Amino acid sequence: MIKAKQVFKDSSIKSFLFSMFIFGIAAGIYGGVLNNFLAEILHVDRFERGVVEFLRELPGLLLFLMLALLYRIPENRIIRIGFFISLLGMTGLAFALEVKWIAVTFIVLWSTGDHLIMPLRQSIAIHNSLPGKEGVAIGLVRSSGNIGSVIGYYLVTVLFIGLGHLGSVSVFRILFIIGAVFTFLALVFTFRMHSSKEHVKRQRIMLKRKFTRYYILEMFFGARKQVFLTFAPYVLILNYGASTQFIATLYGFFAFGNIF
Repeated sequence: MIKAKQVFKDSSIKSFLFSMFIFGIAAGIYGGVLNNFLAEILHVDRFERGVVEFLRELPGLLLFLMLALLYRIPENRIIRIGFFISLLGMTGLAFALEVKWIAVTFIVLWSTGDHLIMPLRQSIAIHNSLPGKEGVAIGLVRSSGNIGSVIGYYLVTVLFIGLGHLGSVSVFRILFIIGAVFTFLALVFTFRMHSSKEHVKRQRIMLKRKFTRYYILEMFFGARKQVFLTFAPYVLILNYGASTQFIATLYGFFAFGNIF
């Protein structure tokens, strides 16, 4: 079994790994309920689902601008900003369940924080790893999040089975509140990380003409993947009546496979 001290320079990285694990639970809850929430509570149709996904992925498209604005801020602080933004989004969803445009605004807010966290978790892992252990460090961070996601997905399944008699609206609200609590705890644990005293030199974005075909292929791959991940579960929900617990269970299987 790999120990953190064999991979990372600083023992406080354990707090970061635990933070990613806890945030993984929150992300699992969010991902497990999102599609059914849109279909059952907000009554979002096929076309509107595409619009919501465009808005939800917009922070990812504009990520380079957000990181450029935060260029001089240490990585630990940026990831805290990401957790805080996601916390606002998850908390807002718990209290704006049935107002479509407000709910979508909070979905975009969660996504903004999540997209800030994505590159930062890898960057922090690399900059805190021992020489030659960068790949293992990234793997440990991602596995921590995926383990949390599995728990989050199956927590959705258990609560919908156990509390289904309360009605979908109540269970969605309970889950969003639980997700907000886990996001808050993830934020708290980042304060136990030691701030790096070394200046981390951040690389500029580099685009080279000889890699043009690769860039185009990556764009097509991302588009195909996003279309499938967005509409495959929605087809199951709208055409086959897939329940929230069924969708969350499927996502749980997928996340479990990504742990290893």
